[in-house]
Amino acid sequence: MAFKVEINGVDIATYGIYLAKGALNSMQQPASPKEIFYNDWKDEDGLDYDDATNLVYQSQDYDIPFFIKANGLDDYKEKKAAFVDLVSRKGQFTFKVSGWEDLKLRFKSFVNWNLVSYSVPRPSRVIVGRFILRLQNNNRNDS
Repeated sequence: MAFKVEINGVDIATYGIYLAKGALNSMQQPASPKEIFYNDWKDEDGLDYDDATNLVYQSQDYDIPFFIKANGLDDYKEKKAAFVDLVSRKGQFTFKVSGWEDLKLRFKSFVNWNLVSYSVPRPSRVIVGRFILRLQNNNRNDS
């Protein structure tokens, strides 16, 4: 099933970019709670946890696989540059997947970026690349 993905309201298919198979798997793990404040009193057994403190959660990193499809090398370079600019801007952005929840994420890095198919003798041919985008979720309500 193909999912429509928007980043800050921009459909990434505009850049020839689509979620790869299994892309949503990394976003399934619930966030881990941060350690609750406690005292380790020297004159008492065990740890004395502050049970009045609300649970807060650690940020999560998602490694999301995508692929990019372009018609020729120039189109590929143009789409790649525009997408890199879209996600690598400073700050948080909205990551919306159709039929899924909206997430507030932050760009961390591109884990890798590889050409899957490219024909040197015929540069106008369809070019396909695959990459993994590492994004960070700092919002507990989104996980």
